[in-house]
Amino acid sequence: MTYVVGIKRYGMVAIICDTEVTYSPSGKKAPYFIKNGRLFAGCSYGISGCLDSANAFIINIQNTVSEFDNARKSWREFTRDLKNHPFHRLYNPFEMIISSNAPAGRPELFHLRSHPKDGQHLIRIREDILTIGSGKRLLDECLLDFH
Repeated sequence: MTYVVGIKRYGMVAIICDTEVTYSPSGKKAPYFIKNGRLFAGCSYGISGCLDSANAFIINIQNTVSEFDNARKSWREFTRDLKNHPFHRLYNPFEMIISSNAPAGRPELFHLRSHPKDGQHLIRIREDILTIGSGKRLLDECLLDFH
C-alpha cells in the first residue's frame, strides 16, 4: 500500500509518504526506490503507482533540467519538457504530488499524472490537501476528519 499526502498550510507545503519497502512490476524487492525526494531546486515530489516508470521519468527530467539549482529556470524547463515528454512509452501509470515555490514565489501543490483521462498531465491544486495512492480509500477518512 502507498499513501502520499501533500499539505499546504500557513505558507508552507509538506509532502508525507509511507516508507514501506516496495516491489517492482517484476516482483523483485526494490529497496532502492525512493517514494519522495528533490526533483530539482525548489521542487520536491511524492510518488504513487509504478515506481519503475516514475523513476525513469525523474531521471529523464533531472537530465533535461540544465540548471538544477536555479528554481525558476528549472520550473520553466520542467513545464516545457512535460508537453513533449514521451508518457506513452511509460508502460505503467504513476502519479506524483509535486511541491514547488518557483511559479509564484511561494510554495504550491501540483498533481502530475502520467496517463490522465483529460490529457492534462500537471494540475495546480487549489485545495490545501491532496492525497494519492492505494491507501486513499482506507486512510483518507481518518486524515480528512482532522482537516
